[in-house]
Amino acid sequence: MKESVMRVFEQALAVSGKGMLALFAFMLIFFVMLILVDKVFPGGDAKS
Repeated sequence: MKESVMRVFEQALAVSGKGMLALFAFMLIFFVMLILVDKVFPGGDAKS
């Protein structure tokens, strides 16, 4: 392949990789927040 095509391909991979890392970081933070909320407000069986 041409050098320009490879450069664009590498840039696209870099952007995709950063996006995936950001997504996993957001999911991890969201998971930790859910765990913390569950500890602060423990659920119980509601009898109604």
